Amino acid sequence: MLEGQKIITSILIASTGHIIKIQDAVESYLPSAAMSQGTAYGKIYYHAWNHAFKTRNRALKNELEICLQRMTIMAVNSRKSLLWPFHSLRKDKDVAKLLYSLFHPILFRFVTNPDGIIRANTTQLFLDIFPLEDPDEGIVVTDKELNDQMLLIRDLLIDGFPIVRSVTIIGLCISMSINWEVFSEDMLKTYFKVILNDLSCDSSSSDVRCAVAKGFKVLLENPLIFPTLQTILPLLRPLFHDISDAVRIAFCQLLLRVKKISSIKYYDIVPLDHLLARMEEDKVIAKTIVNLIHNSYFPKPDPERPKEYLNTCVARCIEMIKTDRGASRIFFQHIPSFIDVEYVAQFMIHAVKTVHFYVRNKMMSQRTDLCNISSESISEQDIEAMEEGLCLHDYNIVSGLIDAVSILWLSSHHNLEKPENKNLLKTIVAKLSKHLGDLSLFYKLTPVWQSIYYLCSFMPSRAIPTLASLCFYRLKELDSSTPYEEYMTLLECLCNQNESESLLNVLKEWIEQGFQQQIFKATPPATKE
Repeated sequence: MLEGQKIITSILIASTGHIIKIQDAVESYLPSAAMSQGTAYGKIYYHAWNHAFKTRNRALKNELEICLQRMTIMAVNSRKSLLWPFHSLRKDKDVAKLLYSLFHPILFRFVTNPDGIIRANTTQLFLDIFPLEDPDEGIVVTDKELNDQMLLIRDLLIDGFPIVRSVTIIGLCISMSINWEVFSEDMLKTYFKVILNDLSCDSSSSDVRCAVAKGFKVLLENPLIFPTLQTILPLLRPLFHDISDAVRIAFCQLLLRVKKISSIKYYDIVPLDHLLARMEEDKVIAKTIVNLIHNSYFPKPDPERPKEYLNTCVARCIEMIKTDRGASRIFFQHIPSFIDVEYVAQFMIHAVKTVHFYVRNKMMSQRTDLCNISSESISEQDIEAMEEGLCLHDYNIVSGLIDAVSILWLSSHHNLEKPENKNLLKTIVAKLSKHLGDLSLFYKLTPVWQSIYYLCSFMPSRAIPTLASLCFYRLKELDSSTPYEEYMTLLECLCNQNESESLLNVLKEWIEQGFQQQIFKATPPATKE
């Protein structure tokens, strides 16, 4: 493509006699051309015009500017990318003067065209080169034209065609991000009032609401706007719960950009309870929310104090489980995408180890034959600390923490099975198996048993050899009043332990016994003559 651009540019420069023919050929080809090809033609004309300007070839320059005027009309109608090479260099005084001469005669005519698409194209072209000014004019004239253009932008924000409103929001935000000092305080208040009160809740078009979120993300590129955005962004919170997937995605991307700014906190825009609730119920943005909040629960590791780091992670994740257990399950499902597999493994081991440490001390404190009083007092202190700080006396918390380990296992298993993580997987199995046996005994008569059994089922059968027999025993003890979840837990555990054949045999026996009982009940008793 570059070679072709050079060839056509050289032909344009060679003689003015070829310009009209080339222009006609380009215009006939452009309707079927891709956007990148339209931009390439724009570069050709820019290089030719720049050559004519520098060599002071007035005849060539005039012919090319006539062609550019025709291309401006085409850009207004459909081919917006044609003049982008000129727009990107609008800071150059000579290019700015050319753009002013091209657009000023047609801008106010086409921006009020009855066709909404033409108005949208014109709006985008106008905002791409805003502010449109003649470098040779005086300050008074320039200020008046600038004010007229700002009033025009205000009118475009409330245009009746949704695409015009969307284009205006994005273009205005880009212009404010680049030229923040150009806009007066009164005009900024007017713009933000329209955007917040009308466009952010525009019921006629989700694209307009989406443009609001995208536009404010662009504004975050300019640190001068941060103080203003601190008060404005919380007012956009309804976009986080918008009915449109695209709007919610765009707003989450805005929050991710806010996360990188120290002076604005994302949780001041959307509270944590809103984030957790949406993460639980909204699959579209769940992973993005995990990306947003994961540093709060898994902060940057400290290699010098690994135990303190893991204690912090466990404590913070327990707080999430207490706040919203359903959301925590989604969080642990996606968190392996954002932290290293080694830290996932360390968290899994430490979470189970923490529960086991509590259980061990609890069991020791319940024994009556302990002779070492100092040891007993230490255990009581440990238990009190864990019950107050981590709430490990709460079965719901323990179950949620064990479920977190199971979910992390399932989410990370494909990474753990890679050859480079072979030793890490062995370590996880060895450490978890060491503690899960005690946990299954301690919690066997509590609601936690389901979570314990399910996690045990991922371990090799040789690591916890009694699991299958315990599952079969519990399965045979269940009756018709047992909740569906308990059946499913036991069945999944047995399948995970490759006990499917034995399970089918048990089910077969039950079915046969059921038929025999039905036959026995249906047979009438014999009567004596």
